[in-house]
Amino acid sequence: AEDWQGTNQLLVGTTSSGQHELFIESSCQASHNFVLVYARNENGRAETSSQGTYFWDEGRPHMPTATMTTSTTTTPDFLGCQDLTFVDESPIPGILFGSVMWTPPPDTRHVSHYKVFQASDRGNSNGSPMHDRDLGPEIPVGTNRLLLVSGHRRGTCCGLEAANWLLVLPWRSDLCAYQNASAAAAARLHDDGGAAPQGRPAIRDLAFEADESEEEGSGTASWLLEEAGQDLGFVSHYAVYVAEDAKGAQKQLVARVPLGATETYLPSTGASHNWLLVYASNSYGDAPEPVAIEYRQKPKIPSSNFLSSKPPATTQTSTVTTTRFLGGIISSLNYVVGEGHSDA
Repeated sequence: AEDWQGTNQLLVGTTSSGQHELFIESSCQASHNFVLVYARNENGRAETSSQGTYFWDEGRPHMPTATMTTSTTTTPDFLGCQDLTFVDESPIPGILFGSVMWTPPPDTRHVSHYKVFQASDRGNSNGSPMHDRDLGPEIPVGTNRLLLVSGHRRGTCCGLEAANWLLVLPWRSDLCAYQNASAAAAARLHDDGGAAPQGRPAIRDLAFEADESEEEGSGTASWLLEEAGQDLGFVSHYAVYVAEDAKGAQKQLVARVPLGATETYLPSTGASHNWLLVYASNSYGDAPEPVAIEYRQKPKIPSSNFLSSKPPATTQTSTVTTTRFLGGIISSLNYVVGEGHSDA
């Protein structure tokens, strides 16, 4: 069929309930990208399929050899589209609107059409084809954009995971297959949503490595990505701050890092900024909770008993003002030194 709903489905075989496999002869129809399995008895077929999967994601459908004893599978890996972009014009969370655009392959002689997918990751896992409001899911070559229908929902097939990526895959008629997703044009899918993100950034193991030759407090902040199973659609970047504590007191923005980046440089800041905080962010603002570490220790205040020493005796009469810093207390001592006596 053409989709999970069974559009334009074609019966390719039946098998008994005790069997687990069925050989399908390739018809090489460009629009048939799904295999659906339905339960059936003498009274008819179930309304919905119990199982389904893509069969194009390994490239060419299984093509029997001349002897009909073995089958081979190829994965088309050719130069495809580039510069895939999308700007969501809907402020409603989970609803997308606007145009998906791309630059076509340099050679389109064997390209018949494109399909645009929203998927949970860069590899097109759980990919769901998007529909143009006039052309449907298959965009003919020469048309390098897809206009979303009003109310299009962001999501993957069967709602298994959040849709975080867009991919555009050209169909090669000479290969009878779509392009391998790993080589296809892809972009992160940003859902406008109308508000700042709500969750912590999908990172872990936040760390800081200080520069040895630079100013104190400068260095590189790094982290590991933890994106599997996360909904990143409302995040456009990470906002990196330094602050006086883990809650963000007196925080100072030092970098904005694209979603998916794993490090950024921190310049030297004030001595009271000892905490490093990373927030999920978008054009509406930062999420309420960051990932934070104390990346440098507070400077120690030297201890000294400035009141225990007396000024040296002198024969010259003068007035001296001395200021001392005593563990957080500023005091001023005025004394007059004269010949043969002293007053403090």
